[in-house]
Amino acid sequence: EFIENKLKRQITFSKRKSGMMKKIHELTTLTGTEALLILVSETGHIYSYATPRMVSLVDDPDVNPIKNALETYDDAQAQAKVDAASRSTRSGRTKSSKSGGSSSSSK
Repeated sequence: EFIENKLKRQITFSKRKSGMMKKIHELTTLTGTEALLILVSETGHIYSYATPRMVSLVDDPDVNPIKNALETYDDAQAQAKVDAASRSTRSGRTKSSKSGGSSSSSK
């Protein structure tokens, strides 16, 4: 269930993030496997754990598909908000023109 209280949510994220980092480290150490763990907080901070062979996926600026994917996602989210606002503005004009009135908005 989603934690509504922002402070409690941040504390839970911090504690669980630490636990996940510890568990992934234990798993890779005990089994000799490769792993990459990426967590992105609600504020946009990126936390990662990577075994040596996976480090370039998060550290190398030239080959960083994770960062590129997140930036692409952020750009898409921002564009979706702009598109939604544009549609909302257009529908507001359409409704007011049908009723013969005029509309104005302030920012």
